[in-house]
Amino acid sequence: MKKLKKLLSMLVAATMTLAMAAPSFAEMTTTSGSGTIKIDNPQKAVGENGEPTDDYVTYNVYQIFTAAYNTGTNGAVDDTYTYTISSDSDWYSVVSNYDGISLTSVTTSGNNSLYYVETNNNFSAAEFANVLKGAIDEKTIAAVLSEQNDFKATVALGYYFVSTNSGALCNLTTTNPSAVIHDKNEAPKIDKKIVTAAGSDATELNVQVGDTVNYKITGNVPDMSGYSTYTYTVKDTMSAGLTFVENSAKVTIGGVNGTVTATALPDRENGAWEVTFVIEIFNKGYDYNDPIVLTYDAVINDNAVATDPVTNTAKLIYSNNPADPEKTGETPETPKVEVYTSKIVIDKYDGANNAKLAGAQFVLQDGEGATAKYYKYTAATADETAKVEWVDNETDATVFVTDDSGAANINGLKDGTYYLKETVAPTGFNRLDGFVAVTINGQKNEAGNRTLLYTASVENNAGSMLPSTGGIGTTIFYAAGIILMAGAIFFVVRRKRA
Repeated sequence: MKKLKKLLSMLVAATMTLAMAAPSFAEMTTTSGSGTIKIDNPQKAVGENGEPTDDYVTYNVYQIFTAAYNTGTNGAVDDTYTYTISSDSDWYSVVSNYDGISLTSVTTSGNNSLYYVETNNNFSAAEFANVLKGAIDEKTIAAVLSEQNDFKATVALGYYFVSTNSGALCNLTTTNPSAVIHDKNEAPKIDKKIVTAAGSDATELNVQVGDTVNYKITGNVPDMSGYSTYTYTVKDTMSAGLTFVENSAKVTIGGVNGTVTATALPDRENGAWEVTFVIEIFNKGYDYNDPIVLTYDAVINDNAVATDPVTNTAKLIYSNNPADPEKTGETPETPKVEVYTSKIVIDKYDGANNAKLAGAQFVLQDGEGATAKYYKYTAATADETAKVEWVDNETDATVFVTDDSGAANINGLKDGTYYLKETVAPTGFNRLDGFVAVTINGQKNEAGNRTLLYTASVENNAGSMLPSTGGIGTTIFYAAGIILMAGAIFFVVRRKRA
């Protein structure tokens, strides 16, 4: 919201043009009728810190022209009107110097003259409002719209300029006695979410390397009245652990498929991606406030193996001045959405002296039973990002070998319980009998922190591990026992016969 103060200083003009035809009436009279002006979306005032306060701004109303009607030959006032301005008006010099309006003298009384007002080809409602905005200092205020009067006031029929730090034009006539103004200083807003596999919105998601994440950015069609063109561009910044999926961007506007052009700029200094989504909304027949829903995909890459979550933010760049189509504003960045993946570090050591052991080999399983699957990691290539898979056969699994510091890293894991299986022990040490279970939970704790790095300590002891039941070693023992028992029986039987 820090941009709101700046936005409130920008001009926003309604598209209502002056209904000013050159008069051809025999006699004109100023009507004594009245009308109303109301703001339908009053804005909050901005504090010194640039953030909205609890108080609303006030809107000052200035009468620029007076409505004059044809009295007709029988003296009756009809609905044919024009606008007039007197030379003693606060606004006379401003209007007379604006090249989009021509003034034709009606009467002169003393030092004051009355002029009919008529537009020409140079007239632009947005530009004219900008001129009026720049000249409001010390001008007479016809009415004040505030929270106390529900931002509505009754004024004489005529042509008005309504201003805070912005401006809007409106005309009140007998056929159009009420004007409702939408303050276009209301900055557009966007929101960003992750779409889960179940289709619900989330601000965080647990993933593994190689997963595809679907993002959704929502907004609404702004008030584009008074604009000759309109910019509506979303700029999305991804951290290095995300890779944008080309051609994945889609947009719906008011529930109908729209047009979006995505341009991705990878390989920035910090390794992140910046993606610009240009959404076409101007002169497409969309209604004010129609929902805009932008979706796109990104893949979790091997830069996501660090101990911090992968974050993502977006901001909207939008037109904010009808008189200057090139002028744009920016929304604050959306709150970060996070995807996170965890890492296991194997710590292999000698149980006798805690010395680190190199050369131990492990595989990782997602369970202990016969149906367990095995972790397989495929490194990135020029055409594909890295990915984690779970395979049925141990022979297809990735084997992790501890280095001289006794360490091996297993990256890109979702929350859950995993089982390390030692397949080869360091030379001179017993191989681990059984599994080492590691439970991962990367969800935020009460303090809002995550744990994404887990250490699996694996102790080895020196010696030769005896073969397991059914191995040749016990078979030899069994055979020797049988031979000894047979020999004993033979000697017992022979002695009895003797």
